[in-house]
Amino acid sequence: MDPIYEEFNKKWKTVSKIVLGEEVGELADFEKWLIGTSRTALERKSSISGKPVRFVMPYYSDSAKFASLDEIDLLKKFEPLNINELKDLDSIVEAVKERIIYTGSVHLGESKFLSESTDIVSSSYIYKSAQVAYSKWIAYGYNMENCEYLFGCQNTGYGSSFSIKCTGADTQVRCLQNHSTSKCQDCYFSNSLVGAKNCLFSFGLRNAAYCVGNLQLSPEEYAKIKKKLLEDVVDDLKRKKTLPELEDFFVSSEPNITKGRAILTKPKEPEKPDKENSIWKRTCRT
Repeated sequence: MDPIYEEFNKKWKTVSKIVLGEEVGELADFEKWLIGTSRTALERKSSISGKPVRFVMPYYSDSAKFASLDEIDLLKKFEPLNINELKDLDSIVEAVKERIIYTGSVHLGESKFLSESTDIVSSSYIYKSAQVAYSKWIAYGYNMENCEYLFGCQNTGYGSSFSIKCTGADTQVRCLQNHSTSKCQDCYFSNSLVGAKNCLFSFGLRNAAYCVGNLQLSPEEYAKIKKKLLEDVVDDLKRKKTLPELEDFFVSSEPNITKGRAILTKPKEPEKPDKENSIWKRTCRT
């Protein structure tokens, strides 16, 4: 087992307890959910050593050559092309092509304790992530800067920490599955919040606190609903190892294109809830 994974597994349990109130299981069991649609590092084989090399972009020719940055001799000088290789354009392209090699597993600056990651700048403890700078304890992440203790987040930065599956967020703390939020704390399943604290399933609010579905509640009322909601979230994660994406809650029908016009198909019947009084289940059906 990868020793870095073992350390991340411990941190995952800590972060899940901070965000969800309790541990939900082993990190490896949630890998598919945490990666989701994020652009994590992709694996290719080094043509120099045969070892795995990680890249961000997947668009390479099947005949391309690869190597990790630490395998490249940056001081090596290549001989100029000979006269026979200059006779026409095809000859030049073929000669140059033999010298081209794509470089992955790029680790720059004071970076250390990295596993299956690339495009990392001055960061430590990075696991299966790409394009991470000045951060630490990032797993299944993509495109972030100045962050710590994030799992499955992407396009995140400016001091975000202790969050799970958030996208397009900055300066957020202890959040779960938020999109396009800024300067938020303890917010869950929300979108387009700024300066918000303690919000659930809320959208387009500024400097709000103790809101559920944009409804203002007292701290006591909010605490009761949040406690019940997180119990249901934890129950689902333990059983299914995944949660619906934020947009999935609001998709009730699919367009059916027939004879040049869109017709909405009949919505599927909701599944019978596992718990009769489950706030989590009721929220999913609304």
